[in-house]
Amino acid sequence: YFLASELTGNKNIAFWSAILLIAEPLAVYHSGLVFTEQLFVPLFLAAVLGFIKYLKTSDKKLLIASILLFSVSVLVRSIIFYFLPVIILAVFLKELKISRRSGLVYGLIALILAGLFPAAWILRNKMVLNSWQISSNQSVILGYHYEILRQDIIENKGFDPGPAPIEDQTVFSADEYNRIVGAFAAEKLLQYP
Repeated sequence: YFLASELTGNKNIAFWSAILLIAEPLAVYHSGLVFTEQLFVPLFLAAVLGFIKYLKTSDKKLLIASILLFSVSVLVRSIIFYFLPVIILAVFLKELKISRRSGLVYGLIALILAGLFPAAWILRNKMVLNSWQISSNQSVILGYHYEILRQDIIENKGFDPGPAPIEDQTVFSADEYNRIVGAFAAEKLLQYP
C-alpha cells in the first residue's frame, strides 16, 4: 500500500493494489509454505519504499535504513547483489548535485553499508566452505547445471561426458559433497562452451 501510494500519489490506486496483492492466488497458496519469497519480498519492498522516500526527501536516515535493508535482502536472494551498484550510483549522483564532497561521502557510506552483510556472509562461507561465494549452495547449483548440460550432450552429440564423481553422498558431509560436486561441475562446464 505504502509503495503504491508513494509511487502514484493516489490512495485509491494504492488501496486496490494492496487488495489485489493480498488476494493473489499464488501468494495465498505459498503463504503457508516455507519459501524465501516470504522473507525477501517484505525486505526488498521496504528497502525500495525507503529509497524512493530518500530520493524525494533527502532524509539520510531513510538512506541508511534502505541501504541496510537492500544489503540484508542480498542474503535472501543473492541476485539483488547486482542491483546494489545501481543504488550506490543513484546515491552518488543525487548527492553530487549538492556537492562533490557530499557525493563522495554518501556514495562511500552507501558502498560500505551495501556490502556490510554480503561481505560478512562471503567471509563466513570462506571459513566454513573454504570457498569465496555468496551462496552456500552454489556448488549444488553448478552440479545441477552440469547435469542439464550432460543430458543435452547425450541427446545432441551422442556421448556421455560422465556423471559427477560421487555416487554415495552419505560418506561426505553436505559441505564436502557440495565442494566436490561444485569443483567437478565447474571444470566440466568450462570444457563445453
